[in-house]
Amino acid sequence: MEEYKANLQAMGDVVVKRGGRVACVVNHTGHFQGEEAHQPNGLYSTKNLQYNEAVREICRQRGDRAIDLQPLLEAAGMEPELFYKDLVHLSFEGNQLYGQVVFSAIQPLLEELL
Repeated sequence: MEEYKANLQAMGDVVVKRGGRVACVVNHTGHFQGEEAHQPNGLYSTKNLQYNEAVREICRQRGDRAIDLQPLLEAAGMEPELFYKDLVHLSFEGNQLYGQVVFSAIQPLLEELL
């Protein structure tokens, strides 16, 4: 995990050095409405929670934005039915909703740059 955090830090440094601003996306966890997804051994959820927390931590330390998709996806109606049975991979409809949520989340950031 420390290597992952160091890599996030290094990528952020490159973006800022080149005049950019950093915004990181915190991915969905496979949990919905407070219930854990039924995945084989819960491996995706368990690992993803650790990586998501690392993204949040590095963003806090650097003062960068973190776009947390889990609450945004839930508010937009993302439910387990929009995933395949593994509750990791999105169906066609799930991908459409995911794309709309991500675009809605980053659109204000893009407008700030213009």
